[in-house]
Amino acid sequence: MTSSVRLRVAICGGGIGGLTLALALARYADLQLEIYEGATKFEEIGAGLALWGRSVQALKKLGLEPKLRRISPGSDEKSEMRLRKANVPSGGEVIGKMTLSTMIGFHRAQFIALLVDLLAETGRATTHFGKRCVSFVQKDEDKGDGMVTAHFKDGSSVTCDVLIGCDGIKSAVREELMREHTGHQNKYEIPNNSPGRTFAGTQFSGTVAYRALIMPTDLKKFDENHSALTMRTTYTGKDRHIVTYPVAGGRFINFVGYCSNPERQEEWASGPWVVDVDQNELLAQYDTFEPEVQMMLQCISKSSRWAMYEVEPLPFWSKGRVTILGDAAHAMPPFIGAGGGQGIEDVYVLARLLGDPSATRESLPSVLRAYEEIRRPRAIKTLLCTRNARRAMEYQEEYEDAEASTIETALAAATHWLWEENGDIDDDVGEALRIVHELESDAKKK
Repeated sequence: MTSSVRLRVAICGGGIGGLTLALALARYADLQLEIYEGATKFEEIGAGLALWGRSVQALKKLGLEPKLRRISPGSDEKSEMRLRKANVPSGGEVIGKMTLSTMIGFHRAQFIALLVDLLAETGRATTHFGKRCVSFVQKDEDKGDGMVTAHFKDGSSVTCDVLIGCDGIKSAVREELMREHTGHQNKYEIPNNSPGRTFAGTQFSGTVAYRALIMPTDLKKFDENHSALTMRTTYTGKDRHIVTYPVAGGRFINFVGYCSNPERQEEWASGPWVVDVDQNELLAQYDTFEPEVQMMLQCISKSSRWAMYEVEPLPFWSKGRVTILGDAAHAMPPFIGAGGGQGIEDVYVLARLLGDPSATRESLPSVLRAYEEIRRPRAIKTLLCTRNARRAMEYQEEYEDAEASTIETALAAATHWLWEENGDIDDDVGEALRIVHELESDAKKK
């Protein structure tokens, strides 16, 4: 390592989290950035993505928000979500409206393409494709000369000062962290490679999601004034609900139909995570829903069914000079559109900490611990609110016979704190830097 390089940073995973992190770190000239991506090119599966509140605030501070709005010209500073009780074949009813702020909606592939272009312009990061991390080894993790060696599926390895797992819900970096932590070894036992296998710390949420993009021109053939053309709408019903909103400046309508059918839980949990399905399955799942929903279903000839897994609250995210972020740390179902935003918040806080001159090879364990102490509680709260929102939207458990006002109140409680600005994210950075200073001061006293 030359004297001009303060830290060698290895980012495992080239999805939205990994690329955004690399772009955020590219502002610091004394960081050496390497991205290791398991695929042969950058790509993103999934469809629409919505960001709110503090995640948009973080993008603004990173200088990305104006660029994102160019690929999502229909996004507004203020937006409204309409709630409908939809499992009424003769016609649903509006049961509430919620005003949302600072929302940006776009297709995931567009975001990836933008990040790749912007990162290439910086010339600051080197990307290695076909490098899927399978394990790592730390040397003297609590000492100043400690290093991390990441091992890849192709048999190669690399040494770095800090390893950041941005490798998604099936994170190998998280598996290794949990495996190293003997106190939780049994709880996070690594299962076999069956099609429905879970990964360290993951569990089936009990819900599947039917994902599709609807062409507005197709929907207009049924109703030129259909609300899904212009408004974010949640259609609620027993054990299932649907969320729709325009993306890519109104060029598409993102459709996500959730189903928590108790009769199919075992089938969904044991099968593949993602399968293609035809229109007949969609029609059968929502056959009791109102005409407004039936019109959209007629516009979807094919869709994919995703088993919604989540990462249960982990006892820690970091150990020594290794940490995780985004879905690797806190994957959650998108019932309130919060998972992607939490990943962006992770990126901002971690990038600011690593970019600060106080982040050295010697202080890295304290830096990563501070990042975890700030971000982990908020991510856990978001997951718990996500679960509560699903129960409300699907009239489950305590909401089974709830009135419309109760459902609206429950959703407001689960989401307003998250969707609004909710304080300056730089305050989190300031608190994290204070924790780093405190930890380092305590270490010097020993």
